Amino acid sequence: KNLIFNRVQFKFQKGIVKDPKLGLTSYEEYNWMYVHLLYDTCRECIEIKKYFKDIQPILNKIKPKTLLRAQINALVPTNKHIYHDYHVDKTNYHQVGLFYLTTCNGYTEILNTSKIDCVENRMLIFDGNLEHRSVTSTDHLRSVINLNFK
Repeated sequence: KNLIFNRVQFKFQKGIVKDPKLGLTSYEEYNWMYVHLLYDTCRECIEIKKYFKDIQPILNKIKPKTLLRAQINALVPTNKHIYHDYHVDKTNYHQVGLFYLTTCNGYTEILNTSKIDCVENRMLIFDGNLEHRSVTSTDHLRSVINLNFK
């Protein structure tokens, strides 16, 4: 966590899981987050050379055959819990790994299955075909390393 927060420069991203061009969300005022893309097979990512070694211990644990995307997401606390849209990260077969960098009262929901609390230094791995969503915290920063892999 300290390596990442002391070194990474986050970028403001409008739209959390829905393309803003598609229209309004029910949480328009909060439809943004900070992101740092580490790796994406669909785009050239210069940053991976700088920070990839920081997530290598996580990759060594999960041993992905193919890494599709790695990014760090940061959501600031909101006055009330904001429930983002259910979604899947990729349309092809993949696994999702969420490594929680912070502990907060926000959480992850997997549609019709479970609610997972954000607890620092814990990882959630699930089938990428399962629809899921993030829920903001009201107390502290909610930050995860989001990995998509096979």
